Amino acid sequence: TQLTSVTAPTGTDNENIQKLLADIKSSQNTDLTVDQSSSYLAAYKSLIAGETKAIVLNSVFENIIESEYPDYASKIKKIYTKGFIKKVEAPKTSKNQSFNIYVSGIDTYGPISSVSR
Repeated sequence: TQLTSVTAPTGTDNENIQKLLADIKSSQNTDLTVDQSSSYLAAYKSLIAGETKAIVLNSVFENIIESEYPDYASKIKKIYTKGFIKKVEAPKTSKNQSFNIYVSGIDTYGPISSVSR
């Protein structure tokens, strides 16, 4: 059957989701509707529960799902993948201005739970 809707957290990642839907519409000639979810984790849970047939998953957020479901990748099937490149300009560096560097650590050998003083 043809997929007509996907579940996605448009409240938190709308820009990327809309880019993906536009790409699917132009390359696959498919217009998908989006069912709102509160997060990628909530979308995944609804997929596993059978409440939705497909979700949008931004790979940046996969670690959030993996922290609760270590085997999540074996339970899903990717049916469409698209990479987006976002150009980020380097911040302007100012000469002759001071800056701070904070270095922290312990001066003892051993596990982090060791007390040095």
